[in-house]
Amino acid sequence: MITTTISEAEAESRGLGRLTTPYKLPKEQGMMDAVIGDMKRGNIRHALVDTGSGVEVWRSGIKTSNTHAE
Repeated sequence: MITTTISEAEAESRGLGRLTTPYKLPKEQGMMDAVIGDMKRGNIRHALVDTGSGVEVWRSGIKTSNTHAE
């Protein structure tokens, strides 16, 4: 599935908000693919964001704190 990522700054500039915590790839690829599939079926604008500790799914239409507990 999608493997291209953008930075957190780019995601924020696109008006996206954090939806998930970081996925550890390739171990959690299936879980991330399921979320991406949901975004596509719902025609929801989204992006994969490389956070350094994994890859997160960010989406439009939500705005929460862009930090997460570690």
